[in-house]
Amino acid sequence: MCVKDKLQEYLWINRNIEQLENELLVIESRVMKVTPTLSNLPKMKGYNDTLAENVGKMIELQNIINKNLNKLYGLKVEIETLINKLPTREQYLVRARYMEKKTWEQIAVEMCYSWPQVHRIHSNALRILEIKS
Repeated sequence: MCVKDKLQEYLWINRNIEQLENELLVIESRVMKVTPTLSNLPKMKGYNDTLAENVGKMIELQNIINKNLNKLYGLKVEIETLINKLPTREQYLVRARYMEKKTWEQIAVEMCYSWPQVHRIHSNALRILEIKS
């Protein structure tokens, strides 16, 4: 896997984790929203089944998130080792783009460079990483 592919993989794993965490929050809020009604009427059949099913989904989703996090951390160590071989300016750009998920426009504003210049710096950083890896 080339350096750019590793960086892209890191970015997409991170985005997938965020998506799964949002889904987990939705499920958790639904589970917490279920409140028992106090009355003398017979209890609704299936209430406990639905609750158990939702808790099961939460656990399953949390396991998937944990697997993705382990994969992400392993890749992050590998990427950080590579990034540390870059000059400081290129390190900042690569971290901002792939670790912090910033847009090219945000990076250009923060670095006080034009959009094309940011892309030239990025291309140069990838070239350096390919040579040093």
